[in-house]
Amino acid sequence: MRARSSRIFKFWFPLLILLVAFSQDAPADNSAAGVERMVRQIETLFPVVEGYVLSVEGDRVAIDLKRGQAVSPGQTLKLIRYGNPITHPVTKKIAGHEETDLGQVKVLEVRKDYSIAQAMTPGVQVQKGDGVRSLFKKVKLIVAPVQADPGVTGNPQALGLEIETQLNRHIRFEVPAFDLGVWLLENEVTLPSLTQPENLKRLRQNVAADAILLTRVQDIKDQNILNYRLVSSSDGSILKEARVLVPSLPAVASLPEQEVQTDLRKKKEGLFHFAGKQDFDFEMVDFAVGDLTGKGHKDFVLIDDHRVMIYRHQKGKFKKVGQVKLQKNIHRFLSVDVADINGNGRDEIFVTNSLGDNLSSFVLEVVPGKKGLTPIWENVNLYFRVLRDFDAPPLLVAQHPSLDSPFRPGIFVVDFNNGKYKTGSELSLKVGISEDLILYGLALGQVASSRGRETIFLDNNYRLRVYSPGGRLLVSSDEYFGHDPRVIEVGVNQVVPGVVNSAGDPQPVRFKGRVQLTKKGNERFLVLPKNHLFGGSFLSNLTAVGSGSLVVFEITREGLSKIYETKKQTGYLAAFQVVQGVNSHSKQVHMANVSDHGGFLGVGQKKISTIYTYTWGK
Repeated sequence: MRARSSRIFKFWFPLLILLVAFSQDAPADNSAAGVERMVRQIETLFPVVEGYVLSVEGDRVAIDLKRGQAVSPGQTLKLIRYGNPITHPVTKKIAGHEETDLGQVKVLEVRKDYSIAQAMTPGVQVQKGDGVRSLFKKVKLIVAPVQADPGVTGNPQALGLEIETQLNRHIRFEVPAFDLGVWLLENEVTLPSLTQPENLKRLRQNVAADAILLTRVQDIKDQNILNYRLVSSSDGSILKEARVLVPSLPAVASLPEQEVQTDLRKKKEGLFHFAGKQDFDFEMVDFAVGDLTGKGHKDFVLIDDHRVMIYRHQKGKFKKVGQVKLQKNIHRFLSVDVADINGNGRDEIFVTNSLGDNLSSFVLEVVPGKKGLTPIWENVNLYFRVLRDFDAPPLLVAQHPSLDSPFRPGIFVVDFNNGKYKTGSELSLKVGISEDLILYGLALGQVASSRGRETIFLDNNYRLRVYSPGGRLLVSSDEYFGHDPRVIEVGVNQVVPGVVNSAGDPQPVRFKGRVQLTKKGNERFLVLPKNHLFGGSFLSNLTAVGSGSLVVFEITREGLSKIYETKKQTGYLAAFQVVQGVNSHSKQVHMANVSDHGGFLGVGQKKISTIYTYTWGK
């Protein structure tokens, strides 16, 4: 995992702002018309090609697409059979023909007057006169920060928003939620050097895109000229280069400039008070707290690698009251959450379970009249996590594993409708580097605005980031929060002894701890785990964790302030929970650390877990 340079930086202006904030002094359509012309020009690079089958010989077909048209060897085309004509009811003119999709053909050779292609769909008999058409594909374009020469008036960042907006509105284009300006700063890459092969390779590791749009505004004879260059993200070659007139750039209303917050200094001592600890003779993976029976009891659900255990915390001690056990060394539990998602007044238990190279997650529930815990959803190929936004209802989210890597991009809401759990809409999370974002180490909450939820997460270098709903970076902590020794290997191909893997082989993902938003009275807080490695962040590839602690941030109108950190406890911090007390001003905090016990020089050692309990407030 490549480590980024850790440094404090300032982002020049807010990149994403509301269109309604544009000043009335400069009509938006002055720039919009120029941007629209640019988008139309770019569209011509990606035409939809159509043709007909001229002849058929076995699985080889000749089609009437030729040199000079937008067709190339290796290109896949849709194969269509045309049917009855479709007539306009008023004009009686033929508007088109009925179409039946037959499959696909692959172009093998492009000649002067026709092309040779191969039918790719078994069992389909291609006929002379069948149609071929290029497959619909959204072209992903990264928009670089707009550069402006001296003398140009207006706001270049607002023009960048106009460009992104018009591209996203176009049916053929998509602008990934990726902040190229931040990426350039973090990776110490200048915009002119971006198209160098080594920098493009680094960029492709962070975002998938077809091309990069580079723009610069010049003042020529009191006219604003937008010069643009569209370059390939694979090799930096120029796909199109032109200029359009933008009479005036949009200007923004007078808004206070917001910089990326990087200073999160500690302010308070003695926030938590140690209340006790208890050892457990197993390696704890995760734990969660909820009301499993609907009777107001706080049930603690602890998991190791193959057991779900229910505890009650009474008079300062944890007492085991139930257990579900699966086969050891076959199952490997990764996480547990509890929440009442099906709305029956009892919290369900959501267990993410790895079974070999696949996921086989499940949901348990206490069912009245039945003994123990009852499975109500089994063999689910999803990761689970429950997110809580202060007083808002809990949100169950899920993420799919990939075929050859632990996580497929995209986090989805899981709803309960008509007696079944179903994955619903994808969360719209606009962050700088989407590959840093998985459902672990993630929180969503209204921490800085009233217009939507900010995205709060630990990135792949275990540093805290907060992005606005529109994708603007608000907080970038330079503090290293550390990883623990655990990795997630679902979907990752097994390493064959004696075979050296290439750099492109899938890699396991390091586990990220829970990020929890909580309220105490009217005050709002963010609580994070912190694991302290031997050697600190300079040896961040090591998995030898010396100790773990909890860090508390206070959320204010000015941003985040680090106000407290617990004492470092031996071993890595596996899980924690902030639990509401008898009133809004009291809470209990439980953190579970895992450490080695007994043995000598690693021989005969076993893992034990310790839950440290603190009181927070009255």
